[in-house]
Amino acid sequence: MIDVKVQKMEYMFKRFTEMHLPFLPVAWTAPRQTRSGFMYSIHRKDKVKIQAYLRKIYRKAPINCGLELHAKFYYPLPKSYSKKKKAALLKQKYKLTVPDGSNLFKFIEDCGTGIMWVDDRLVVKHSAEKYWAETGGIFLKFRPLKSVVI
Repeated sequence: MIDVKVQKMEYMFKRFTEMHLPFLPVAWTAPRQTRSGFMYSIHRKDKVKIQAYLRKIYRKAPINCGLELHAKFYYPLPKSYSKKKKAALLKQKYKLTVPDGSNLFKFIEDCGTGIMWVDDRLVVKHSAEKYWAETGGIFLKFRPLKSVVI
């Protein structure tokens, strides 16, 4: 007979947490430096906004073991495009232009650090996809991995 606690633990590791962030995707960029030596990030405001939203919707303790993270980035169609061009982009499905998926993913990893997971080094399995859509947004799906424990 299997212990009920073990069954609950097994179930927890199989289940994904899914969330939608109603923000336009932002790519990670290296911090910049002024002539006087002051370091700053051009996306600081975006990061603070996303982190505040994550704190509001994710109320669990941060994950402290290896985790699997999948992200889908939806870009809104440009308003200046014709209906024909918009239809072609939606049919194409994937967004093939800049920014690259790895920088988008890095930004999301940084935003989730300390809120959803203890550190972004814990992400051991991941994927990032870029799509065209009617409205922009970010869809996250993640779960802890039982086999990768610190």
